[in-house]
Amino acid sequence: MKVLGLSCGFSGLGRDRMPELPISFGHDAAAALVSDGQIVAAVEEERLNRLKHTSTFCRNAIRACLSQAGLRASDVDHFAYYFGEAENDHDLQLIYLQHPGLPVPASRELLVERLSEALETDVRPDMISFVRHHTSHGFAAYQNSGFDSALVVVMDGKGDSESISIVSAAGNDYEYVRTFDEWRSLGRFYQASIELLGYRAFDEYKVMGLAPYGDPRVYRPLFRSLYVLTDGGGYQLDLAKVRYGLVSQFRPRRKGEAFSQDHKDFAAALQASLEEIAIHVISHAQRETGHRRLCVAGGVGLNATLNGSLMRSGYFDETYFDPAAHDAGAAVGAALHACKQQAPGRFRPSPLRHLFLGPSHTAREPAETCLKRWEKFIYFDESEDAAAAGAALIAAGKIIGWVQGRSEFGPRALGHRSILADPRPASNRDRINAAVKKRESYRPFAPSVTEEEAHRFFDIPPAAPDLYYMIAVAEVRPEFRGLLGAVTHIDGTARLQVVNRETNEVYWRLIQEFGKITDVPIVLNTSFNNNAEPIVQTVEDAIATFLTTSLDALVIDNWIARKRQCDTAAFLDLVPVLTGHAELQSGQSARPGGGLDASYRIVLDAGRGGSTAVSGAAFLVLGSCDGRSSLRELGVAAGAAAGGLAGEILQLWDQRFIKLRPAQTGG
Repeated sequence: MKVLGLSCGFSGLGRDRMPELPISFGHDAAAALVSDGQIVAAVEEERLNRLKHTSTFCRNAIRACLSQAGLRASDVDHFAYYFGEAENDHDLQLIYLQHPGLPVPASRELLVERLSEALETDVRPDMISFVRHHTSHGFAAYQNSGFDSALVVVMDGKGDSESISIVSAAGNDYEYVRTFDEWRSLGRFYQASIELLGYRAFDEYKVMGLAPYGDPRVYRPLFRSLYVLTDGGGYQLDLAKVRYGLVSQFRPRRKGEAFSQDHKDFAAALQASLEEIAIHVISHAQRETGHRRLCVAGGVGLNATLNGSLMRSGYFDETYFDPAAHDAGAAVGAALHACKQQAPGRFRPSPLRHLFLGPSHTAREPAETCLKRWEKFIYFDESEDAAAAGAALIAAGKIIGWVQGRSEFGPRALGHRSILADPRPASNRDRINAAVKKRESYRPFAPSVTEEEAHRFFDIPPAAPDLYYMIAVAEVRPEFRGLLGAVTHIDGTARLQVVNRETNEVYWRLIQEFGKITDVPIVLNTSFNNNAEPIVQTVEDAIATFLTTSLDALVIDNWIARKRQCDTAAFLDLVPVLTGHAELQSGQSARPGGGLDASYRIVLDAGRGGSTAVSGAAFLVLGSCDGRSSLRELGVAAGAAAGGLAGEILQLWDQRFIKLRPAQTGG
């Protein structure tokens, strides 16, 4: 039984987009292919369309899953969508109230249309199952855990009409014990609060990283005024009062403003409040059900600090945190649930052992072919042992991009699409944040350690899962905190990845080789991207990030690439490309002294992927893009006479508003 699970909105890019659907309607789009309960392939749409947290219909992800499995559209038996049908239709009706002249479409009708377009075949309405959102999340965690019974807790912003669901699972029985409505959402509580720190949706993990720098006691009374814990594992929370209640006694931080100690204390109190409420609910559910195993899913389940607290709580003997706990992972759960419902006799799930479920970086072409196209900017050679070569580079103080095999599913880079460095010098944290990731200086990095050596360096609680997925924090043993300066957070913890040799051999060997050189079998691991893009997927993505950051070397399979010394003029031979989701817009803006000036912008995905102002000169150049003419041929010069136009174009590339590629390439 082959089932494609979908987590996505209903609109395509560009002209296919339904502009009336907000990004919250289907963020983190993904597809997952399940066969008789076994996960065959899974990939997020953002890896392919290059738009972070994209909400579009997962057309590319569907095709990638089928290609990875060597299947045709006709081989798919069933489709599963990650929300309930009635709730989805209800949400569509509310959205379409703003468009009285348009007919209100039904979810099943839209899915039939989109699937038929993507697969170029007729998909019947009865081939689609709708799975309640929290069931999709929870079922993924439970089935992938390998547990035969567990307490399953789903916590997110909102799923159908729930924000928390408590499930008692035993064998094939999956019984809801309790749900909390959306007005007590911990996900929305956290999101509303971080807006006062200058952050927005999808930035929650940044505030989690900021929290250890603060003292939670300063603002705990303020946060406690917003909620009440009640007997029986309940709580009251008035979301409508969160922002106004907090701002009455706290000066918000505007985006771009430096972080004060007040801001850090606020983040610490927010994190402590989240943990207090969540553990209050979960501990009561444990006492009520008697379960000593815990599965956690939903967006709040990506809070690694909370997960670390649950591991150490003593309430459970074993824990499992869904490594794709966000909405993309619900595609897996929807597919697993539909597979079980449609063919229970053939349903044979197995514990999740790895997340290398996406397409290979060579899905389009061999790595060497792509590298050769960029020989004007890089030089490369082949190594007999990429793991040993990569380890030597890291030990010599280099920061490298590392690309191997199939990409990871989910939000973490786990050694197939990673940036790697020496975990010892604390200066590496600052260097990578500033020059590579281009983000806040406080942001921590994760250590990857071989499974055999994990307990030597880290205090891992007995209830911890295998920790293969950077999903929970563990304490760095005190005697190693000074040594591991680049990966030890200010509170002595680290968001740990344990690396298993059987499932991640090349990466395991790199860490082992680094350990032979340094006696520290650990490397610093962060996702291979900059601040403006999703994690890289293809060789072309990797080269673009390599050339637009301060990475020292790039390792793809056994190929080791380094940068040539190039001035700006060399880049003028590259061809600018506007992707299908980019749009040039012109208009007028008010002049401070009165009157109007012409204004120009480049907009990604109708603004959902970001936008930026451009000069009139850049607007003309980009408007002349034909996919064949180089920047030089389009009239861009490198000198001062160009008024900085070349630098502006390169900055647009750096921020992924455009693509640049060597001449005479396809696609």
